Amino acid sequence: MNITVKQIEKEHEKDINISNQPFSLCGRMKITYKEDEWSYESIWFDKNDIMEQTFPNENYDYDMLSKEHIFVGAYDEDKCIGLAIYRHSWNKYLYLYDLKVKSEY
Repeated sequence: MNITVKQIEKEHEKDINISNQPFSLCGRMKITYKEDEWSYESIWFDKNDIMEQTFPNENYDYDMLSKEHIFVGAYDEDKCIGLAIYRHSWNKYLYLYDLKVKSEY
């Protein structure tokens, strides 16, 4: 296995629409903002309450999204196996808009 990570350009625009995969929903994260500081708490579900979830597939339009988004793909040879979409934000940070990894990886 030879995995590389690279920005997805127009010639590989189909790669931004890899299918969503099922995943285990085994907990939740509780986010708080108090006294100018962010923190979080991981809350794990009981073993019997763990569920499987799959998000619906998107139909992203490369030309429309590329004005404010950056696409990063993980590739095994020429096959896109993972995707991160970042959106330029009004502040100095990027917002993680979407993240996918094929379940076999």
